[in-house]
Amino acid sequence: LPISPEDHLIRVHPYLDHDAVPEYFVRYIVFHEMLHAYLGVETLPSGRRVVHSKEFNRIERAYPDYNRAVAWQDDPHNLRFLLAKRAS
Repeated sequence: LPISPEDHLIRVHPYLDHDAVPEYFVRYIVFHEMLHAYLGVETLPSGRRVVHSKEFNRIERAYPDYNRAVAWQDDPHNLRFLLAKRAS
């Protein structure tokens, strides 16, 4: 996980520190990870852990740049760019 609850630290991967990655996307990623810290992990009666609960999704979708960030992330060109950075 990019978040370290013990250290109260979010690590942003160096791939996101590239001019081709918009700042609003990095802010969204940080918000996403902060939301994990805020809500924690839900454990169902079955013992299954849920990290993206309905409440998580509701709050995340209310984030002002949510649609723009997800659209950027889902764009095949951007996905190829991030995957190519990972392979290099």
